[in-house]
Amino acid sequence: SEQMFKKRPSKNMSSRKLNLDSSTQLTDSVSPADVVKPMFDVTWGPLIGTLSQVLESSTNETSIALCLSGFVYSIRLASHSGMSLARNTFVNSLAKFTTLGSIKEMKSKNIECIRTLLSIAIIDGEYLGDSWSPILQCISQLGRLHLFASGLDSEDQFLQVGSPQLTKISEAAREMEENNG
Repeated sequence: SEQMFKKRPSKNMSSRKLNLDSSTQLTDSVSPADVVKPMFDVTWGPLIGTLSQVLESSTNETSIALCLSGFVYSIRLASHSGMSLARNTFVNSLAKFTTLGSIKEMKSKNIECIRTLLSIAIIDGEYLGDSWSPILQCISQLGRLHLFASGLDSEDQFLQVGSPQLTKISEAAREMEENNG
């Protein structure tokens, strides 16, 4: 950023030449990645605090949507810039807003947090690195809620010999074996 100020054209140039020269110099000398990463490095701490505070306290759908967009873009920026601490912090914070690992009442904003987290996993999954752990925990907890909602209280009932689910899995495995072998 200091280089940009040093390369500023002088005020004596004509207005038209100033516009042409300054835009050419800026695009030739500084790439957006060189500017964005240092700015995000300075602002991500206060940004996550603000987004978290607004998401926690707000019931306004527009505010919640804007906060979730802020999380998405922050995670994307941190992931693509190789800023693992910022990426992990944003992903962990968003995962906590899902309330999947707690006994709190789930509200519509918590469901939107789950959707957002899954969307991030699908779109930016190859850049998440170590941040997959909280995402996989949320997916596991969603699976457990699904089992509970379908009337199976635990994995023991699901895996019980003679259960319809285990029978379907066994039949599918046998069919795959016959087709492949």
